Amino acid sequence: MSRINTNVVSLLAQRNLSVANADVSRSLERLSTGLRINRGADDPAGLIASERLRSEKVALGKAISNSERAVNLIGTAEGALNEINTLLLDIQAMVDEAANSGGMTTSEVEANQLLIDEALTSIDRIASTTQFNGKKLLDGTLGYNTNGVAAAELSSVVVNQATFEGSQKAISYNIDATTATVGTSAQTAANLALADGLVRIEGNKGVAHVTFTAGMNQAQVMAAVNAVTTLTGVEAVANVGDIDYNSTEYGASQFVRFTRLNGAVFTVSADEDYGSNATVTSIDGSATGISVEGLKVTVKRSDLDLEVVITDDTVVQAAGTFNIEQGGAKFQIGAEINTNNQVAVGIRNVGASYLGDVTNGYLSTLKTGGTNDLDSGNFSTAATIVSTSTDQVAGLRGRLGAVQKNTLETAIRSLGTTLENITSAESLIRDTDFAEETANLTRAQILAQAGTSVLAMANAAPQNVLALLGG
Repeated sequence: MSRINTNVVSLLAQRNLSVANADVSRSLERLSTGLRINRGADDPAGLIASERLRSEKVALGKAISNSERAVNLIGTAEGALNEINTLLLDIQAMVDEAANSGGMTTSEVEANQLLIDEALTSIDRIASTTQFNGKKLLDGTLGYNTNGVAAAELSSVVVNQATFEGSQKAISYNIDATTATVGTSAQTAANLALADGLVRIEGNKGVAHVTFTAGMNQAQVMAAVNAVTTLTGVEAVANVGDIDYNSTEYGASQFVRFTRLNGAVFTVSADEDYGSNATVTSIDGSATGISVEGLKVTVKRSDLDLEVVITDDTVVQAAGTFNIEQGGAKFQIGAEINTNNQVAVGIRNVGASYLGDVTNGYLSTLKTGGTNDLDSGNFSTAATIVSTSTDQVAGLRGRLGAVQKNTLETAIRSLGTTLENITSAESLIRDTDFAEETANLTRAQILAQAGTSVLAMANAAPQNVLALLGG
């Protein structure tokens, strides 16, 4: 009976000592690695949760890094565009100065033209050489390409931003351009019997005063009106023996207005008339975010930003499609890879031959020998081209700035907060609580020492039996 009890005590001591030693080893491992979970057996459910959180941490960290790199890329592009803006202001000054023909000598005009040529060369150089990490930024590489555009319906398509899956996206449109009109007024041949006087002519561009005299014929009246078209935006067009006075552009903001002064006789069908805009039923299947001015259609949505110019007012309820090819500068700013966590912006080519428009001409036409150089005398057109180019560059800078401020920087702050909380949650599950684990180690060490002592005592118990036999 004494031997049986002795064996039981010995086995109990051995088992408890083994448990205590295992606890010591586990605590030492946790304290040395800093992790509470070193293998699945430590906490199966905790391991699954912590690995999922670790995956989210990696994705969030990379999303922050992506956003920061995007900010740097945009900053590089915006800095170069700022220089182009400065050059455009210099060109504008040269054009305005050359227009002062009464006070400028030929040599001074030539000097101004030389400065314009140098500025245009610099603009082209900036457009072709600005890059970030080997990627060209302003030469159109980061712009969007389109295909399938029906030139008979759309004369221009400019995509500023588009986010979609796949290699290209089909954009449908439904337009009625016959509703687009110019401001107009007519004067019949019978009403060309003018009396001496002054007529104030107003249009979308401004105001001018024209003197008419009795006996002026159709050609003389038209010449007098067209001589101030650049000031007023109103042009006279022959219609057999009659004259039509039209605003030079389409749209609800375009108008013609006549006011008679000093007893002038000037009989027209309407003293004031406004144009109207084209009707656009839908772009990409929706009427949301569409604005129309004359023949120009602008679409601004979260996933689509583009400008379309209708070819003319002969298109009746044109329903067609064109394709936007995947492009632009696309940034992955979220943990999950999908369109909701991506932002894209198109960066157009800002070379001199791309700034401007098809209506007035492009910036490159201001170079020596161009149709709008200073020798041409087309100062008004040149100024309009420079103004349009300035608006285009400023608009691009504004879009880039909006993406940086309202999307990227916001995403960085939001992702940073999320990363902090995810890291904290993962740490609570996976990391060692050193205070608790130190206490566990101390307890396990005490139990191991006690177990060793008890096992020694249990092993010594048989000696008492031998003592009985020896007595």
